[in-house]
Amino acid sequence: MKKIIFVSVVFLSQCVFGQELMNLVSNNEVSVISYWNNEERVSFTCTKVEKVYKNGKKKPKTEKTKKYKLALSIIDSTEHSYTIQMTYSDFSGIENEQEEMCNSALTQLSIKYVTDEFGAYDSIVNKNELQASMKQVIDALYKTVSDTSSIGHLRDLFLNEDNLEALFVSDIITIHNFYGVGLELSKPIDYELEFLTLGNYMLEGEGKITLLSIDKTRDLARISSTQKPNKGKTGEYLNYLMNLLAPGEEIDDFKVSNRVTQSYEMELSSGWMTKIKSKSVSKVNYDGKSIKTEIVNTFILN
Repeated sequence: MKKIIFVSVVFLSQCVFGQELMNLVSNNEVSVISYWNNEERVSFTCTKVEKVYKNGKKKPKTEKTKKYKLALSIIDSTEHSYTIQMTYSDFSGIENEQEEMCNSALTQLSIKYVTDEFGAYDSIVNKNELQASMKQVIDALYKTVSDTSSIGHLRDLFLNEDNLEALFVSDIITIHNFYGVGLELSKPIDYELEFLTLGNYMLEGEGKITLLSIDKTRDLARISSTQKPNKGKTGEYLNYLMNLLAPGEEIDDFKVSNRVTQSYEMELSSGWMTKIKSKSVSKVNYDGKSIKTEIVNTFILN
């Protein structure tokens, strides 16, 4: 989860530019607010492309593509919140037995979470159920690997209730990233953020969100954002995480950076994101070698 703390004060206008385009505040302003109905259902087709480059090469050393579907159902709504159920299905691009086991387990889960009245993510509400499912998956994985020491550390890490949210919220946050914000054309907003991480590590960063365009005839607004951890913090977090998995281990003399760019198309009438593209680029330099990992996630509302 990214807990966003906006540096500049944003006021959400109470007037509506048109009854049909609920998020259109004026010709150059929009709000990002959910106007969803109880029992409403939507689905997304999701594609994840991961490329790994080594030592500055232009051609990726490895490349893989995974596809799946997400279904979201509004199972309850009040004046102050929505409760949403999310399910996975139709995985493709599975590479090995362990990944197949994890994806199979996901298709049998229902992740239930709540948002605030604007649609911004708040928390997962069925953690006990998810914790029990994770235990079954890790116990099954334990039987498929020869070196069980690493699985033991992962089991302790993943089954900790504080870490469950970090395991399951990635797609939720991608969809619910910026609800509750007011935006004006050509006036970017700088903000501070905190990433929810494994090990409950406080990874702080900064970002910028910009309203790119408004298209009333197509019922959409285009929004972009950039996010990155504060300088040096990603490396500190990786060493912290390594120490949790292998106590006493630490990597010295390495540099790491990460940057995320995102683009959104939002339906002005409902507040649903109709197209999301998120690109994460991570670079690691160590012992004269470099690795760049590029991950592009695309969500299309069906």
